[in-house]
Amino acid sequence: MVKIKVIGEFKQENTYKVRIGDMEKVLSYPDKSLDFEISNEGKYRLSIEKESPCIPLVLSVIINLITLVLQGIINIIFFNDNLNWEDDIEAYNIRGYCDLDLKGNEVIRIRIRESRYLKDKKLFSLPQVTVSPNTDFIVEILPNGNSISQRYNAFVKKVFSVGIIFYALFLYLLHAAFTIHNLWLCIFIMILIAGGTFIMCFSVFSARKKKNTLLNLFNGQETSRIMLDK
Repeated sequence: MVKIKVIGEFKQENTYKVRIGDMEKVLSYPDKSLDFEISNEGKYRLSIEKESPCIPLVLSVIINLITLVLQGIINIIFFNDNLNWEDDIEAYNIRGYCDLDLKGNEVIRIRIRESRYLKDKKLFSLPQVTVSPNTDFIVEILPNGNSISQRYNAFVKKVFSVGIIFYALFLYLLHAAFTIHNLWLCIFIMILIAGGTFIMCFSVFSARKKKNTLLNLFNGQETSRIMLDK
């Protein structure tokens, strides 16, 4: 019996499917390690592929609506504005494999450098994989332009979640001001509501403009990459 331990180094929010021979397991946070037991020594193929979460759209919308207020409270408490949401974009995924010649128990380390947006160069880096002990790893780059829209949508969701808390609080204060017939306080609160509304709208429209710019950059980069590969 040959025991193989696979240890991964990658972003904690990601998960990867790892297959050795006919056995497949999921590499994820917080363990970031897997144990395989293979009956015989010999040559086996180790393959890796990033796992993309697959939640039905309707279910995702329902969950977000139910938890929107809670998300808003959490975002306010932890100051989770995520203005630089483009830093979380992974415009490319990976899939690849290497061949192992197993002659005994072994520890395999997989280091994955995910794709990210390089602001200074205005391009998206390609993911890289290294396997230790040193083994030739064949990588297939998979375009993932949807990541741009997903990160933008996540930012907009945070804005709306905070907005709900903002409106609930200030509308309550406005009602209280009307109740005590304080005109100047009513005017002041309405000015704050108008200002908050402007800030939220400006944030969303600015993010949308950024999203469109990033999509154009990605499409241009992908066109150039395909032409170079030919």
